[in-house]
Amino acid sequence: MNATRAAVDAVFRDPHVASSALWFRGGAGTGLPLRVIRKADDRELSFNDMRLVADSCLIDARIADIETPAEGDVFEIEGRRFVVQGAPTRDARQLVWSMEARPE
Repeated sequence: MNATRAAVDAVFRDPHVASSALWFRGGAGTGLPLRVIRKADDRELSFNDMRLVADSCLIDARIADIETPAEGDVFEIEGRRFVVQGAPTRDARQLVWSMEARPE
C-alpha cells in the first residue's frame, strides 16, 4: 500500500472527519455500508436580478468502496438521504470519488 492510499484510508476511518453511510445504486436495493465525507455548504446562485441560496451537499467516497457511482444513486447519511446529481468525478490519484448531491 502506498503512503497516499494509507493517508486517505486513515482520513475515512477518522470519526471526526468521515461518517458511516449506506449507498444505494440507482436509489434502490440493499444499501452498501461505507464511510463518506460529507461537505454541506449553502451555495449562492444568481438568476437575473435574484439571489438564491441553495442547499448543497458534496459527498466524497473511496473508489475502493464504490467502483461506479452514477447520477441517481442515493446515500443515506445520519438518517438523511441524498441523491447524486451530475457525473461523479475522481481525484488525480484515482482514490476518491466526489459527488454533488441534493436532499431526497
